[in-house]
Amino acid sequence: MTLSLQEVSDRLEITDALLAYSTALDVPGRRWDQWYKCFARDAVCEYPPHIGPTPPDKLQELFSQNDAVRLTTQHLFTNIVIAVEGDTASARSECSYAAVNRGETPEKNVLRLSGLWFADELARTEEGWRITHRVGNSRWSFAVDIDAA
Repeated sequence: MTLSLQEVSDRLEITDALLAYSTALDVPGRRWDQWYKCFARDAVCEYPPHIGPTPPDKLQELFSQNDAVRLTTQHLFTNIVIAVEGDTASARSECSYAAVNRGETPEKNVLRLSGLWFADELARTEEGWRITHRVGNSRWSFAVDIDAA
């Protein structure tokens, strides 16, 4: 399959929007200003069965509740499949997620590992490709105590 320059550009911009979501969450101190750039103005996210359709600003409030115990997170994306149709697109991606949180004692931390997949709808906007609807689906998850460094 041969892609046009526009198709290549669209796919790269869409991938950048998808990855901006997690990159902004994973850097120390989080970069909320960069995180918001991946979303369209009227975007919603949901994480069934716990979080129904929620706008990004409310999702930021939920994610920030863990900041007191959060030491680090890492989202690793793979198998990104993108379908573009004019000024809209859909994407599906797999994500391996790791988080280290403070444990209940100073000697222990908690390592949380999860496998997720995301279903995204996107739109071409004046600012570029933006997520309009994101659904995060859990495939598996577990947590284990580890020694604090």
